[in-house]
Amino acid sequence: MRAPSIPSLVPRSFVTLAAVLLGAAPGAVRPALAAPDARLVSAVAGSGLIFQGTVVTVGAATPSVPVEPRAGVVRVDQVVEAGPGAAELGDLTGKEVTVRFAGAAPKAGATQLFFTSAYWVGASVGLAEVGPAPPLPAGDLAAVKQAIAEARQADADRRLGARLAAATLVIAGTVESVEAPRSRVPTSLHDPLWCEATVRVESVGKGSAGGAVIVYYARSQDTTWAAAPKLRPGQQGVFVLRDGASLARFAVKGPVLLEADDVLPRDATARLKALLAAAKVAAPAAPAASAPAAAKPAGKTTQKPAAKAGGAR
Repeated sequence: MRAPSIPSLVPRSFVTLAAVLLGAAPGAVRPALAAPDARLVSAVAGSGLIFQGTVVTVGAATPSVPVEPRAGVVRVDQVVEAGPGAAELGDLTGKEVTVRFAGAAPKAGATQLFFTSAYWVGASVGLAEVGPAPPLPAGDLAAVKQAIAEARQADADRRLGARLAAATLVIAGTVESVEAPRSRVPTSLHDPLWCEATVRVESVGKGSAGGAVIVYYARSQDTTWAAAPKLRPGQQGVFVLRDGASLARFAVKGPVLLEADDVLPRDATARLKALLAAAKVAAPAAPAASAPAAAKPAGKTTQKPAAKAGGAR
């Protein structure tokens, strides 16, 4: 039996819009599903690695990971979901890791699901639980995986809704040209090095635009901007743009692309304008926007200071 549902975290129209943006065929609408439990959505959103494991020892740690009272050694029996940032951890199936428990430590021999984020990468791996165990459906692991997938989708829908609400302009079109940044001395180590791109507009989902729009994107490969969209001539898509003049730092007079998902697949053009109108999205008054946080692997919090693992919002 599934955990009781709660009111939807985002407007229903955002969920429908996400289905289109994520590749559903034009005109296709996913069947209505009960919204995942908010606690499960929160746990999944904060997790870089979800796995089923068996507690081996409490109050101990695997090699190189500091011993902590509320941590223990856990054997990874099966990986249920691994985020993009978990790739650097390798395949942990059958291996022992250190888990920092969010609540009371389970007893040795206990088998359960762990929702975790990496905090230590060295001779072995340290994973921290992201919070108390969320409610999960009774049944086999397949039902649990389905619930986690639905929670991941609900989080994606929420983030998409937030981006659309913050956007001042949403257009579908093709990048016609890209101009190299003007030669100048960067004002900061994290200077985005704004570049101009001319986008030929095919349709407008939010805001107003003429036949072409000049948009700004960050050319910098600094960790703050590494995941931000990098445009190229001929690139097609749906562009979710924010007012560059409202940025708290590195303001620029024009619409900007800040996050990786601010450029969406071109097939999102189907019904995009109608869905945005149905959602009645309006840009609310809000504090000045901020530049993206420095990029790092999904689900990763802290790493061993002396041996940082490589990795990449």
